[in-house]
Amino acid sequence: MNETVAPCEDFWNYACGGWLKDYASPPAARSKWNQDEEMAFRSREVIRSLVTTLPHPTRDMSIEWKMTRLYESCMALDTIESDKYTPLRKMIDQLGGWHVLRDFSVHSWDYRLALQRLHALYGVSPFFKVSVVPDPRDSLKSVIQVSPAGLGLPDRSYYYRHSDSPFAGSLGQSLRKGSSPSHRVCLDLSNVSSIQALFRLIAERNVITTYRRFLRDAVSNLGATSTAADRFSDETFHFEKRIAEITPLPVDLQDPTHATIVTVDKLKALAPSIPFHEILLAMFPKANIGGATEVLLPSDSYITKVSSILSTTDRVSLNNYMMWVLAVHYLPYLSQEFRDTVNYFRKEMTGANEPLQRWEMCVETLQRFMGFALASMQDLAMDESNKNAATNVVNEMFDFSRNQARKSVEQAAWMPSELQAFALEKIDTLDLQVGFPSDLLTKEYREHYYSKLFMQKNDFFQNIQYGVELLREIQQERLASPSAEHRWIDALSSSSSPVYVPSANKVVVPFHTLVPPVFHPQYPLAVLYGGLGVQLSSAFVSAVLPWNVLYGADGKLLPPDHVVANQSAHAVQGPVKFLIQDLINSGHISESVANRTALATMKQIAATRQAHLVLCLIMPKRKLEDELEEDWADAGTKIKADNKKNSLDSDEEDNGEERTYDILAEDEIEGQEEGAAGFDGEVRITPFNMKEELEEGHFDTEGNYHWKKEGQIRDNWLENIDWVKIKKTDEKPQGTEGDKDDSESDYSNDGSPFDHMAVYKQMLELMKPGESVAKSLRRLGGNKNISASERWRRKKDGEGDSKEGNRQKVTELTELANRLLTRTGNMNIYQESYEHIRKNVRLQPRPATDYEDALDMYADDFDEKEKARMEKQAERKKENGEEATGMAKVMWEFKWNEESTDIHGPHTTSQMQAWVDEGYFKKSVLVRKCGTNGQFYNSSRVDFELYL
Repeated sequence: MNETVAPCEDFWNYACGGWLKDYASPPAARSKWNQDEEMAFRSREVIRSLVTTLPHPTRDMSIEWKMTRLYESCMALDTIESDKYTPLRKMIDQLGGWHVLRDFSVHSWDYRLALQRLHALYGVSPFFKVSVVPDPRDSLKSVIQVSPAGLGLPDRSYYYRHSDSPFAGSLGQSLRKGSSPSHRVCLDLSNVSSIQALFRLIAERNVITTYRRFLRDAVSNLGATSTAADRFSDETFHFEKRIAEITPLPVDLQDPTHATIVTVDKLKALAPSIPFHEILLAMFPKANIGGATEVLLPSDSYITKVSSILSTTDRVSLNNYMMWVLAVHYLPYLSQEFRDTVNYFRKEMTGANEPLQRWEMCVETLQRFMGFALASMQDLAMDESNKNAATNVVNEMFDFSRNQARKSVEQAAWMPSELQAFALEKIDTLDLQVGFPSDLLTKEYREHYYSKLFMQKNDFFQNIQYGVELLREIQQERLASPSAEHRWIDALSSSSSPVYVPSANKVVVPFHTLVPPVFHPQYPLAVLYGGLGVQLSSAFVSAVLPWNVLYGADGKLLPPDHVVANQSAHAVQGPVKFLIQDLINSGHISESVANRTALATMKQIAATRQAHLVLCLIMPKRKLEDELEEDWADAGTKIKADNKKNSLDSDEEDNGEERTYDILAEDEIEGQEEGAAGFDGEVRITPFNMKEELEEGHFDTEGNYHWKKEGQIRDNWLENIDWVKIKKTDEKPQGTEGDKDDSESDYSNDGSPFDHMAVYKQMLELMKPGESVAKSLRRLGGNKNISASERWRRKKDGEGDSKEGNRQKVTELTELANRLLTRTGNMNIYQESYEHIRKNVRLQPRPATDYEDALDMYADDFDEKEKARMEKQAERKKENGEEATGMAKVMWEFKWNEESTDIHGPHTTSQMQAWVDEGYFKKSVLVRKCGTNGQFYNSSRVDFELYL
């Protein structure tokens, strides 16, 4: 921040001025610089430190050994320089040669075999890309995907001029020929759009010129003549232009419902010029590829058109293009002259004035082939207490963001009911994964993951080929033996920010992103929600907007004719069209760019707004909690916020400087006598001093004496509990060991087995959504004077002004939490949130009842038990009649709003739950138990399932 600027006068400068001052322009090796770029760079610095300080590997082929060998071979420039282009030329020879290098036989070269080897052996994807992705019909399975492979330039629009350019005629022609304009062009300097169009046109022509020069220089370094290199550059560019013309627009590939699934046999019929069956067999030999194997096609028309281009192009052009795709893929791993060619092209295209430092390039290479190993190593290197603190904060922020997202969807009157219900289901089931699970961090799992990776010392190019082979093996394993973590492990390994994974309906937050300057558990709320909070809200927004909304809560893709698919697209048309027009009118971007970015812009705006709403909701509550904590401290009953000071011996954990701050030193006590103790007969005579007293305690500066607390541990929070009101524990049931401590007992006071789920349910009745147990205690125990308006609101809501009820609730909630703490050993009970407890209650399997046990017909005493049960049931019916059958049922009554005097009911719990499930209460109503004549509660806060 720039604290020299008043926030009310220039908030942008106040919030971002400091960062902009430090980074007035991107670093020399970067074309752009933002928070994500900075975090990625910091992560690479951490990886470099970890890799270079690894202990010497004692076992060959361990992960540490492979990691070290790959990094050291990348840094061994002497070996790389001596090899020059030999490794790449060897690859080209194995593929039948390259026409531009004059070692190619047009009659013997087989493009089908070369295409197969490029995909299977060298990880190169000319024309199309083969990958393994989650099956949209069942996300726990995997399917092969064949998609457009991309082009040499960033976008297809670079290969031809925009037809709407005002300079597409004479000026464009002269720039293309490299001569002066054939006639003058009048440029209106007052027309900003004309000036911007001119600069765009010049920039596009410069891009094409730069790319052609890159093509020419690269093959010249490999041994092509100047004439052959010029011809190759021109012909290859125009061949790529043919591919660019059939390449789908990115916006056309965003809608997953447009994708089709075909068999390999059907794929061969669609694209007869492409040997798909042979390519897939070579890539995945252990996956049982056959004619019935299914393949996902994001654009089947593109594959058909590529096949047509292959069948109508001569072998020389195909050879030149396919070998070029191979070369450009491996040029960065060759000697300096080739790296210089790549870096110059990068500079001209992006504006980065310098290449990456060698160490950073090597770390990027490590991340490409050993991303999971590096990310897991970062996780394991983090302090466990720091990880726990970060996880707790992220979980709390995630819960608050979920509540706000749910509230926003419920209040969205523009959303059709079907779309609204679908979005709410996704929000409620959205999962969070912070860092890698412990089972993925085991040595066995990581060793197995990289078991097929081989490395050689100081042979960087060969190690790159080993890495490419590993990536293919990983794809094959995911196809043959899919696992749940395959859907999100790559995002956790490589992402520099939280990511939403639609196939798992999960948000993954890598631990290596939860570090300063972006995140710290003790950052102010505004900083947390302005950074991570926006990213978490973006995940919720992405889940309910196109195109991720088309994936259900189970990760399955909806069919194209599903009502939600049509409603979701229609719902965002208005805002997107408005943004497109607004972006075009601003004059800064073209229509094609506006079309591609409008939806992403809308999501970012919505996410920022959602995070701000969460912050506005939390800030008053947090301020009130702070005030309550101050009041508790004044009364000697403060619940300490620091988790480390929740234990009984918290007084002994205080800082040493705080303990001695108010202590009266021995030399400050006047009139003391020196000497040792003596005896007069049996009477012990001691000198007049304070030595013995100071051994057992100390004086403060006011002259008050304080005993040491070694013998007795005191805690204000525990002393505040009215133990007289807590029920005394009954004798333990027969068969338990009486000399065991109560905390080890599995029985309740009445002798029945201890039911911790029942305790959790009672706690939920005393808590509110968004609260932890500790926060509920602070809310119930607050004694701050309230304003007249607050007193009137409480009176209107029927809450009353008496504190006696809250004191009883504090005692009850404390007792329940203490029972769980002592009987289950749950040390984190006071930090558990309402949502977490509620989730545990819902997921808890229903225990078998005595009645179910009695129905075990295979038991030896089944006949005797069944007879005794029937006799007991008949006797109970005889004594109580039918009155006992409904005593345990909870009945409910409700009214539509606060002002309404009409009360509807009684209704059973099952009926109320059915109405909630069916959406009968479009908006929440006010409910209460029949017979209580007490306060009505909002139905959205009542979990009727707890009473079933």
